[in-house]
Amino acid sequence: MELSLRLILILSLLFITDSVIADEDRETLYTTSDGLPSSICKGVAQERNGLMWFATWNGLVVFDGYQFRSIKAKPGDGSALTDNRMRGIRLNKDGNLLCRTDNGVFLFNTSTYTFQERIEDRDLHTGDYWATEKYDRQWNRWIVTDHGVRKTSHIHFPARKLSETDRLYTRGLCLMSDGTLWVATREDQTLRMYDLKGKLLSSHDIHQRAYTIFESRNGDVWIGCKPGALIRTNKSLTKSLTASSDIIYDIKEDSKGRLWFAAFDGGVKVCSNPEATHPSLSASLGGQHVKCILLTRKGNIIASTRDGILIGKINEKSPEKTKLRLLSRNGKAIHSLVSNDVISLEQDGRGNIFIATETNGIDMISEDDLMGNAPKFTHLNSATSDLPKDYCLAIKMVSDTTLMVVGIDNVMLYNPFSDKAINYNASFFDDDCHFAEGKPLVLPDKGIVVGTERGALMVTGHSMYSRGAIPPLLWKSIRVNGGEEDFVRIKTDSLTLSQDERDVVLAFTAIDYTDNSEILYRTRINGGRWSAASSSRELNMLNMTPGTFVLEIQSTDRYGRWVDNIQRMTITLQPYWYETWWAFILMLLAFVVLAAGITAVTIYIRRLKQQKSELLQKYLDIISINDCTEGYVSMQDSSGNDSAVAEEETTPLSETASNFSISKEDERFLDKVRLYIEENIGNSEANIEAMASFAATSRSTLNRRLKSLLGVTAMQLLIDTRLKRARHLLTNSDFTVTNVAYKCGYEDIHYFSKAYKKKFGETPTHTTTK
Repeated sequence: MELSLRLILILSLLFITDSVIADEDRETLYTTSDGLPSSICKGVAQERNGLMWFATWNGLVVFDGYQFRSIKAKPGDGSALTDNRMRGIRLNKDGNLLCRTDNGVFLFNTSTYTFQERIEDRDLHTGDYWATEKYDRQWNRWIVTDHGVRKTSHIHFPARKLSETDRLYTRGLCLMSDGTLWVATREDQTLRMYDLKGKLLSSHDIHQRAYTIFESRNGDVWIGCKPGALIRTNKSLTKSLTASSDIIYDIKEDSKGRLWFAAFDGGVKVCSNPEATHPSLSASLGGQHVKCILLTRKGNIIASTRDGILIGKINEKSPEKTKLRLLSRNGKAIHSLVSNDVISLEQDGRGNIFIATETNGIDMISEDDLMGNAPKFTHLNSATSDLPKDYCLAIKMVSDTTLMVVGIDNVMLYNPFSDKAINYNASFFDDDCHFAEGKPLVLPDKGIVVGTERGALMVTGHSMYSRGAIPPLLWKSIRVNGGEEDFVRIKTDSLTLSQDERDVVLAFTAIDYTDNSEILYRTRINGGRWSAASSSRELNMLNMTPGTFVLEIQSTDRYGRWVDNIQRMTITLQPYWYETWWAFILMLLAFVVLAAGITAVTIYIRRLKQQKSELLQKYLDIISINDCTEGYVSMQDSSGNDSAVAEEETTPLSETASNFSISKEDERFLDKVRLYIEENIGNSEANIEAMASFAATSRSTLNRRLKSLLGVTAMQLLIDTRLKRARHLLTNSDFTVTNVAYKCGYEDIHYFSKAYKKKFGETPTHTTTK
């Protein structure tokens, strides 16, 4: 029955695609070298999610198309299974496996990956339960043997190689106005004609390696060859003329019937008389290694070179006088041309110019911006767009919004306005496919013909745009904090992680047993931008922060086209207590309280310092006043006149202490210190020990109490008092600087001047002259 259905499917595909199909059967033998735990295999089954299961003499084996994984009974797993020799398996109605062993039949739970109870014989139905051969859902045939597992796959290539082009480099392609396809192959120097179904009509030996074929509006056919030859002929190839010895890579015709040529060694050339008996080409208009020419709708010309692009306005009256200028990459400008190695050019119906570079993707710019003084290019590549690869050999507009990009081993259909790409990898065309540089042809049915290094390939529009088989996409396993793979925990669409589970590796796989070698994957988190397409089947989430994440994975089909098989998983990471919202609020409140406390303490300290400073100032003022209470002190100045300081009454500290928060004991202490300073202010032998003795305390206590009350040490207090008195005398008497220094306890006049300047910012002499 399965074989009949498979035959019907193949015949249906042949009918749908007009026989433009290349198929082959491939056989693969999996053994222990591929990961099987034993080559002796006795049973096969397919799980509902697509995974293949095999019974071996060394346990159960599950296969996802990439990797075999062995499952055995383990000590302490609670199973009654006595050994791991499996003689058959079968899927029951619940989706679990019945495993036949020498000691009976046991149930294997595919959700928990555990062996469970033994199944009694009366619970088994009669019939052939233990199959050794099975067709999977893709019609691959699996046979288990004593030498491994044999798989036979039917490989379908939607592309068909045109007859007589196999293993021949094909670059020159042209769709003629009469609907015939002209295909030129290099090695045999032959030109072949086909109809739109790919049927060979005729072939002609032209004795040249044709690189480009072009049909002009008057029906002439121009063939550019390498090494240098430019041939003009008719469609029947009965009349030929060699018009040039240049190596011609591309030919275009302007609105006035003039032909423009991309000469690889000769630059850009124009022929103003293509219908003449002996047409002539102009001298080079500029450039070297020119491979492609684009004539725009606004009468401009663009040419691709290895040094950038040549641009200019066509001189309508004298095209041979057209001026071209070179635009090259500027490494300092982010919007400059992305690469100088330009290989192909196209323009869409909106006036946008597409510039394909060989290895750096495509640049897009409007024609007006390109011809302006400061063109800014938009870069389209695998890093900035949905394009899976950056390598380009040719580009071709297939519609007003869709650009065909030919890579080394893939073809992409790309819409730059929606940033959506459809990729066709080598397995869509031919496993040994490497494309040539020539532009592909777009057929009336939206199919294509593209040249490769080993022949010309044709694909129908139905095959290009119809949806193929969608491979099921599964979450395979999870690995937490570098631990072992867990195949059970992942079997859900939501996952909760504890506070310690911060590093997670998720593995996934797309099930395609026919051919999964070219399947690509991409991922995204919380609806963000998709990651770059790759063959990696793991998503690493390291050093996660608490929260809820929605993960999405998607794969291509075997041909490289993205399909609708997105799988989602919601992961919730539990926070530590200090990562919760209420902990944040508490920490915020604690911070506010702490900040308020620090502010209050700072204000208090400032006030305390201010109080000490004010008390010190008052204290110094009292000493300064009281040291002059001995009556009029006469002293003869330098002129012989008497100078005097008026007598004032002694002012006790208690008169000012009431303004400050100090105790009576502290007042008495400060009065003793004041009396000592007043009596010894002019005594150069005065010292801290004597001051402490006079105040009836120790030196350390003296310093500590003065620091606490006035904010200064005893020595600093003595110095400040002497300097304040010196300033008073210098300002209010006729004493000389020397006399003032002696009167204030300084024997060294230079030391006095240095200390005075440090205190008041000016010399004593400067004070006396004010």
